[in-house]
Amino acid sequence: MKKIMLVTGAANGTGYGIAQKFAKEGWDVCITSRDAARAQESANQLMQEFPGVQAFGYAYAKPDEAVAVSILDSLEEKGYQVEALVANAANQGIGHDLLNVSFEEWSAVIETNVFMHFILMREAARRMVKYGIQGAMVICGSNTMRRPLPQRSSYCTSKAALGTMAKAFAVDLGQYKIRVNYLAIGSIKTSRWDSLSEEVHQVRLARAPLKDLALFEDVANAVYFLCSDQARIITGAELYADAGVDAAFPCGADNG
Repeated sequence: MKKIMLVTGAANGTGYGIAQKFAKEGWDVCITSRDAARAQESANQLMQEFPGVQAFGYAYAKPDEAVAVSILDSLEEKGYQVEALVANAANQGIGHDLLNVSFEEWSAVIETNVFMHFILMREAARRMVKYGIQGAMVICGSNTMRRPLPQRSSYCTSKAALGTMAKAFAVDLGQYKIRVNYLAIGSIKTSRWDSLSEEVHQVRLARAPLKDLALFEDVANAVYFLCSDQARIITGAELYADAGVDAAFPCGADNG
């Protein structure tokens, strides 16, 4: 079977940047998004950018074992087996005031960020074991796993859970030479960053020893490294891509 990488939440933004990096390196790519049409549109765009690369788009919007199985079955029917999986999709859980957020709203973040990826990662791991593939998985997490932000309890909890899940997967799958790592990301220059005030920009940049923030390319490069043979001995690790914020303010020392 031919190798392919799969990245969730990749119709645009960070996920699409990760897809671009792998395509640039010659990988065929599977993109998932909440909407099948958007996922396929992004896959088509990727093929235009990188002639010769094959890309496929699928909808994967909530924890659903049948959908996860159907995506991987479809790829197998096309002659592919996932060798690299990047868990990137995220419900941001913004504005979840702890005393007032409904259980449904709060748990929806956990379902998307944790349960959805558990299902897909486990199914991919089963197939890696079945076919003897020494694959790699990367969970795109957040430095908020150690330094929670106000009114983001659901999001920060989910990212902490994913950090432990990455280690647990690494321990259980190491015997099969399948590596699983966690990328703790800080601020990224996205449309959401652009919507913030200059004052907020300056406060957040001041916290970072590098006085900078990540671009999509920075995250993609880190993910690609963790999936590459250059990281063959690295598993169960937490790599911080946050311009040094966690080093300067660990464990919630500054969470404003």
